[in-house]
Amino acid sequence: MEGIAKRTYFCFPGLILPMMSPSLSPMQIRNPAFFLRNLGQSINVQLKRFSMNVIPFVPVKELAYDPALPLEEVLSQVADVTTVRAKAKNSFIYFQGEHADCLFYLTRGRVKITNYSNDGRGIIKEILMEGSIFGEGALTGEKSRRDFAVAMDDEVSFVMLKIDEVQELMRFHPAFGLKIAERLSLRVASLEDRIESLLFKKSRTRIQEYLVKLARQQNKRVGEEYLVTPFLTHQEIARMTDTSRQTVTAVLNDLKKRNLVWFDRRRLLIRDLESLECHSE
Repeated sequence: MEGIAKRTYFCFPGLILPMMSPSLSPMQIRNPAFFLRNLGQSINVQLKRFSMNVIPFVPVKELAYDPALPLEEVLSQVADVTTVRAKAKNSFIYFQGEHADCLFYLTRGRVKITNYSNDGRGIIKEILMEGSIFGEGALTGEKSRRDFAVAMDDEVSFVMLKIDEVQELMRFHPAFGLKIAERLSLRVASLEDRIESLLFKKSRTRIQEYLVKLARQQNKRVGEEYLVTPFLTHQEIARMTDTSRQTVTAVLNDLKKRNLVWFDRRRLLIRDLESLECHSE
């Protein structure tokens, strides 16, 4: 009957998702693109909860661990024998309040750790690059997630490791535990630097220092220049530096006019990293 909502079931292998929707034609009901376009957020939430419960975890203690290897290579070995998950851009990897029982290793793309203020404004705590560890609060006794993790790129992939598996790997290979602790301490130091910057530095300095940080994180050299790609939106940079989008735009345009940087929506090219650092001091 026209105008009356129907309960439609969208089926996946081993999973049925009930969705409330307006009256739909048979063609719309059979068309997955229609659901993904109009009900994508609801599907993502339920699929994510389903997938997190059925991911097979291997006994990583059986890996032949070499203490001399960089942590990235060790985690890559883990990724080779563990299920790798993928998320599309703007999909949630985990939600605030969700049970914290696993650690994540980012194998491709970028992830932002975010939260929301009481007035609904989004706050970006961190932007993580390929090779990063996140969700580490589960290692320190956190029972539920305190923030959201969101995929930033079209293709984001990661490995999920149960905390008991990580702890078991640490027991069998203490050097692995030390490397994890070292990585997490660097994350804490980075957050402390950000707090200090917010308290004592001007907005222009914070923006320029963040651009330098992005260049050093990606470390993509093009001759004497540094390429940052994919570049962030001006709003994302503003949220990372506690400034406004208008301020970020003004600073970037000024740097471009002085030939210190070049940028478009996808890329940032820092022509002289040392000069940019000097101008930020």
